[in-house]
Amino acid sequence: MLQVSRSRSRSAFTLVELLVVIAIIGILVGLLLPAVQAAREAARRMQCSNNFKQISLALHNYHDTFRSLPPAWADWDGLWASPLQTAHANAAILPQLEGSSIEDRYDYNVRWDHANNAELATLMPATYQCPSTPNAGESEPTSGFQTSDYTYIRSDTGWITDPSPNHSMFEQNEFRKFRDVLDGLSNTIMQYESAGRTTLYVHGRQTTPPAWWTGEYRAWAGHFDSSWMYPFQVTVDPAGGPPNVTYFVGSDVINVANWGSPYSFHPGGIHISLADGSVRFVTESIDLETLSGYTSIDGNEVVEEIP
Repeated sequence: MLQVSRSRSRSAFTLVELLVVIAIIGILVGLLLPAVQAAREAARRMQCSNNFKQISLALHNYHDTFRSLPPAWADWDGLWASPLQTAHANAAILPQLEGSSIEDRYDYNVRWDHANNAELATLMPATYQCPSTPNAGESEPTSGFQTSDYTYIRSDTGWITDPSPNHSMFEQNEFRKFRDVLDGLSNTIMQYESAGRTTLYVHGRQTTPPAWWTGEYRAWAGHFDSSWMYPFQVTVDPAGGPPNVTYFVGSDVINVANWGSPYSFHPGGIHISLADGSVRFVTESIDLETLSGYTSIDGNEVVEEIP
């Protein structure tokens, strides 16, 4: 018996329908992508804040042991003060950051960049890196040492402008004690973000760094890895040379440039740690007088609480 085959018509997308589906998928992806990026940045920002908490706890544990904080501006060669031949804070607190095996290799009897300390160049703890920084943990070109995305405040905003400047948490060659902080530990900045210092960033754009900006100021173990919070303006050289800098002008302090000044790759602001160990996110629009009050340990300023 013969079987009669019956052909069935099969439905299929028309070209127009296919294009509509592709367009809808594209719109959905376009709507979803910013949300995914925002979620990722929120996670990175949380990790960065946690890094600050760990470093703050390490500094407090160091202070409990040695009755002072380690210096973060150690003038080993006596360029501006009597020589202070000791390790920078980043190296000194390694045991408190579960980095005793790294600290054991550090030779306190020589400069940070001596051949005896060369193996530490790429042993920087991940705690010193912000996950939002592009290529975080890269080595800077003049010393070969990795660069930390966090730095210590070494001068208050009155360093030049005030006839009798106050003091900061990590002044030159100081083994600061918490009892020195007369403004209160919760009103005094200890550390802040200065990220991406493998290269120079000005308003999000990479450019040529000045000749003086060597590994001494950028390397994670460098003796001068600490800096300031001043209002300043930077003009990038269109020919590609070092930028022109004017200090103490305007009101821009945060996210202008990253040669030790406050700078991060988080949208809208930076993390800071206060001397009480707490961590805050400071926006670019913070009142200048409020920020200034947090830079000194004994300025007697009345400051608003940073949320």
